[in-house]
Amino acid sequence: MPRALAALVLLLTAALPAAAQSNPGHYQGFGDARGFLNIVPPGQDGVLNGPEALQAQGGQYPPHVKDQLDMYGNLVFNVPGLTVERLLEFYKDASFGVRDDDIDRVYSPTSNVTVIRDQSFGVPHIFGDTRYATMFAEGYTGAEDRLFLMDVLRHLGRARLSEFLGASPSNVAMDRAQLAIAPYKES
Repeated sequence: MPRALAALVLLLTAALPAAAQSNPGHYQGFGDARGFLNIVPPGQDGVLNGPEALQAQGGQYPPHVKDQLDMYGNLVFNVPGLTVERLLEFYKDASFGVRDDDIDRVYSPTSNVTVIRDQSFGVPHIFGDTRYATMFAEGYTGAEDRLFLMDVLRHLGRARLSEFLGASPSNVAMDRAQLAIAPYKES
């Protein structure tokens, strides 16, 4: 009986990789099992320039500013009875790689890294020759998408938000509170 059970387990575990190989796709080239989902409410792009901000006042937004908001907002109403088959209604596929028909833009911030942005959500997919190049591109694309937020948080962490956004009573109070609990010092 133990040999039969061991043989059955061996047979089933050997069949799993074969089943995974029967579904070719862009993920396999990277050894990705295609099981990662995520969401960035409201969207990937967090930067509006002056004209875009004016258009947004009228309800017209650039691509990827709020394209994930409805997915996220509807999730709370669908949690009871949510099934695996419906997950892609509320989360986007975050597997590694970009399908050829979903490529929006390809660029290289430095010579040893390539960034591919997908059309679906504007997400950067980073391919670097070295860890350093990859991390550089991560910071670069993060700044492309969220530079203003990064700057606000940097000033907030240093208790200097009022210098950046203006010395309103609330900003000065936040600076005072931050300085009292966690004074920042340059290393």
